[in-house]
Amino acid sequence: PEHWAFAGTHLAEGDSLGNDSDEILLAYETNSVDYAPDTGGRPVPTGSDGTPENYQILATAALPDWGAPGNAAMGVFARDRGGTVFNAATTDWACGLERCLATGNPLETATATITRNVLARLAGEPP
Repeated sequence: PEHWAFAGTHLAEGDSLGNDSDEILLAYETNSVDYAPDTGGRPVPTGSDGTPENYQILATAALPDWGAPGNAAMGVFARDRGGTVFNAATTDWACGLERCLATGNPLETATATITRNVLARLAGEPP
């Protein structure tokens, strides 16, 4: 929760994100990462699936009932040649933004706040 991507979301460790009836973020396709806990219990990629060593896992979702069980893992990493990559880990990220359109509140959801933070960071602005 202390990562810059979560600034202003009011999310705390262990909170759930993106599973309200109008903000379901995991529907049919996600990005899975093979990970194991570090000494503090936080997930870190094993690299066995090609995930970059510097991939910082920000959030996870266990997917035990999917055809190929795995773990969706939102994260961020720096490219070797410069640049930052943010991975929402889902094709349904926009579902978390739809509620904002309906209410007229641009930061109605944590998904929208994270999106704002990522865009600001990649534009070189503080979140």
